[in-house]
Amino acid sequence: MWADPDASGLRLGPRDEDRLTVRALGATMVEEGAPRFVALSACQTGRTELAIPEQASSIGNVFIGHGARCVLSTLWNVDDRVARDFGIEFVRRWMSGTTAGEAYDLTLRDLATRLPHDLRAPSTLDAFQLIGGPAPRLADWIPRLIGSPGAGHLS
Repeated sequence: MWADPDASGLRLGPRDEDRLTVRALGATMVEEGAPRFVALSACQTGRTELAIPEQASSIGNVFIGHGARCVLSTLWNVDDRVARDFGIEFVRRWMSGTTAGEAYDLTLRDLATRLPHDLRAPSTLDAFQLIGGPAPRLADWIPRLIGSPGAGHLS
């Protein structure tokens, strides 16, 4: 547990300076703005440390607090195969015209029947969470992406 919650973050490499802290993430979003949708494909990115409730926050909550509309994250460790399958299926469904919320629900239902038995436990799929709202449709952003200076990424 971190004494300073803003010092917590994501380890992006082996060195201490390879850490993306909540403080740095927040500062970047204040400067640059927050993305509309964020998918955090790393274990425990939605986990909140409750030791200091008034300071409790997760990486996902930091994005929401700075203006992201929707964040997909995990509450605990997830098998890499499950995370991969979830990500592929979620994006496929979202790109088909559903909202992010619908894609999330359909992906959970599909994987609950399709995964091997040892990976199908509710605790495995319950790790995924989608926070924020309203859950957007990817197609709602496409016209804004095409022809914009930042075309190629959702911002």
